[in-house]
Amino acid sequence: MKEIFIIGGSSSSLFLTSLITYYKLDYKVTIIEKNKVLGRKLLATGNGRCNLLNKKINEFSFNNEETKSLITKEDIDFELDFFINKLGIELTNINELVYPYSFSAKSFTNFLLNYISSNKNIRFLTETIFLDYRKNNNNQYEIITSKGNYFSDYIIFASGGKSYPSLGSDGSIFNILKKHNYKITPIFPGLSPIKLKESTKEIENERIKCEVSLFNNKDELIYKENGEIIFKKDGVSGICIMNISSLILRNKLINPYIKINFLNNISLNEFINIFNIYLKNNKNNNNFLLSFYSERLAIYLYKNINKSFNNNININNIDKIYNLLTNYKFNYLSNYDFLSSQVSVGGISYSNLSINDLSSKIDKNIYFVGEILDSDGMCGGYNLMISFFTSLKVVKALSNYNKK
Repeated sequence: MKEIFIIGGSSSSLFLTSLITYYKLDYKVTIIEKNKVLGRKLLATGNGRCNLLNKKINEFSFNNEETKSLITKEDIDFELDFFINKLGIELTNINELVYPYSFSAKSFTNFLLNYISSNKNIRFLTETIFLDYRKNNNNQYEIITSKGNYFSDYIIFASGGKSYPSLGSDGSIFNILKKHNYKITPIFPGLSPIKLKESTKEIENERIKCEVSLFNNKDELIYKENGEIIFKKDGVSGICIMNISSLILRNKLINPYIKINFLNNISLNEFINIFNIYLKNNKNNNNFLLSFYSERLAIYLYKNINKSFNNNININNIDKIYNLLTNYKFNYLSNYDFLSSQVSVGGISYSNLSINDLSSKIDKNIYFVGEILDSDGMCGGYNLMISFFTSLKVVKALSNYNKK
């Protein structure tokens, strides 16, 4: 029986071994994981609710054409069928987003762990650090770890990228792979809050639902999204902001900026009507923004808007006020670091791999799955889709070898 060593106990690793178990592939499988338990990052996905996949795929869903080519509508149908009808995990939808029926990443992860633990050909080497590998004279690989050396016919790298280092993905794997001549595209912290050039300390922790638009330094619109944003002492966060943070890196934007529509879904005429009603009952026009915002946010916006025309809010400038509130500009400074990012942008270049099965062009019988690849997605289940479908590609290849 051939041996497979999987480096990393990531979500990809759990998907891999679940597929291997279901299809009863005749391999001995060993998972090496530096943490005490497997799937720690999976436990944190979807704010603990485990957004498994997204049925809606558009031009922004994934970072490159190689990743987009890995996932088709038929693949999505397969994943749904696999979890529901093959493993017996009930799923549910919120619009296009698919979750376990339990809305619990912990329950989903425990289900997969229990399932693969039933396979006597799978073992776990936890609290074990992968150090390197080398090929021996028997065309096997010697796996070098902090707890001794092992031998294997296949290696599958499922160790994640560099984001969430507290959960095990610290990026150290890339230094090892560079020594084996793998090309690594530059690694950046994706899906993170962003730091702004303007001060936001006065409105730290303020939340508001709005429309956020990303522009390049030529004033061209790159992307826009509605959602809730949360101000930090030096920037802003929220799902739409995290998506924008990855797009800035993907597109290598220089001096981009964002515009926030603080009056989302309110037209100019509606705004004027509200102002006229306010005037009938209030003498202090400067408090008008309290009709829409918390006191701290109203004061912040009024103070900064007032710099543009240096007079009080009145009916003669209400259209200017409206324009400023619907196109409020913040200048991008940087992404937050890897400690605050959900995924890594960059990774193992697809030039190193066969896209058909994600096998290495450098070393025979070595494969790569999940976030270690130069593949990343937006928020909303796309990154777990990458983990599942790259794992499926490899399992299909192993299945074919298994039949020989």
